[in-house]
Formats: sequence, C-alpha cells, structure tokens
Amino acid sequence: MALFLSRGTPYTEAMIPVLAEFKVLLIGPSTGAAFLQTPTLKYVFNVRASYRRNAKGAVDLLASHCRKTPPAASPKHWVNMPRAPL
Repeated sequence: MALFLSRGTPYTEAMIPVLAEFKVLLIGPSTGAAFLQTPTLKYVFNVRASYRRNAKGAVDLLASHCRKTPPAASPKHWVNMPRAPL
C-alpha cells in the first residue's frame, strides 16, 4: 500500500511517524521541505527537488542571463550615445 502526492508541508510532516509505524510508502509529496530531503526517509520517495535546489536553479539561471549584456548597453558604447537636451 502507498500514498501519493500529499499536499502541504505540515500535513506531510505529521504523516511521517504514521508512515513509519505502519510501513506505508509516500510517493511524490508535493512539498520541497528540507526535512523530506535529508536525512533520507525510508518510506518517502521524493519526485521533486528541495526548495533550496529550486531557488539555486532559479538564481543560477537568472545570473547566466544577466551576464549576457547586449552591445548597445555596454559602457564602451555610452561615449558615442546622443545626449538628451537639458
């Protein structure tokens, strides 16, 4: 027997001792809370990344896009840009 896709961190956290007691698997909890990731829980099978990994992936992606500066916006081109009248 197994449970699938539990919703909400507090509900999932409350289920952990019951799952262990009755040896029931929890597959694919919808939370990325750290307590489900480490240490590895015997009766929990995660299918999503932790919140920390999600955040790191988002920051890394944003940082990689921000490094690509278009030529018109780079400081070396500012010298020749027309100036607005004062």
